[in-house]
Amino acid sequence: MKKSAIAALVIMVVFFGCKKSYTGPEYYMNASVNGASFYTSNCVAMPTLTTLEIYENGTTAGGIYSDISFEITSGYHDTGTYTFPDTVGAFTNVGAAIDSNGNELIGNVGILKLTECSPKVVGTFTFTCVNGTKVTGSFSAEII
Repeated sequence: MKKSAIAALVIMVVFFGCKKSYTGPEYYMNASVNGASFYTSNCVAMPTLTTLEIYENGTTAGGIYSDISFEITSGYHDTGTYTFPDTVGAFTNVGAAIDSNGNELIGNVGILKLTECSPKVVGTFTFTCVNGTKVTGSFSAEII
């Protein structure tokens, strides 16, 4: 009788103790754009051998900005810190925020740090746009 009670207790501990708790969407982009919130629960990444695009894919919740995207046009290789402008021209249009009026605010100084590139692309970013807008945030992107 005691053995079956111990076995039942072990099964309950394993079953309930290993249950993963929900922590939110797996793919997202969260940012602050000049203090205004930006959030989307659907972020995607399109890598090739030498390029990488990261962008929100769907509607955003809250804030006046409708899109934030990144593009490494050459020199992408794996995790690491990518700065822009890059002296060897590896970036074009990296760090772009589009406001609710459709104005594209291009980042001219910034950092894109990739901490994971498989099975998803995860990282953080901070950049300042040509017009002085400051953008900072994080993302977890589904590879498509």
